[in-house]
Amino acid sequence: MQRINLFPSPGFLNGIWGSANHTVNNGEMKVLTNGDSYVAFTVPAPGLDELVLSIEAKDSGNVQVFDSGWKFLANTGEFHNVSDWTVKNLRFTPSAGKGLIIALYPADGWLTVRRPQLELASTYDAAIGGGYPRFFSGDTMPLA
Repeated sequence: MQRINLFPSPGFLNGIWGSANHTVNNGEMKVLTNGDSYVAFTVPAPGLDELVLSIEAKDSGNVQVFDSGWKFLANTGEFHNVSDWTVKNLRFTPSAGKGLIIALYPADGWLTVRRPQLELASTYDAAIGGGYPRFFSGDTMPLA
């Protein structure tokens, strides 16, 4: 089963909205704290199959997923002063007929993220349960 990344802008080059200041450099996004602000991405309605958002994060903050009506679906829980890249996996089921909002909330200065992967839970589970590591997909997958 082929893994397909449903995240709208894996390099954070477009589709960003929200009130927090942010910078993008070499595929990493740093979101700066500015009160109760955030940056977000909108994902079109993906269907009703269970999904997994996998994203690498460090520093301080929280990654949250809502439906397009702002109904809460999942979050990483707030983390503080994480100096090494840590993979955060959020598993959730989308609301019927609604898109997704993926919001990045910084805390204690800033939140830095990279390598977002939004995919069907079935392909995520197959890959983690013995498939190729998450950084292999499409053209980067090694030949047997």
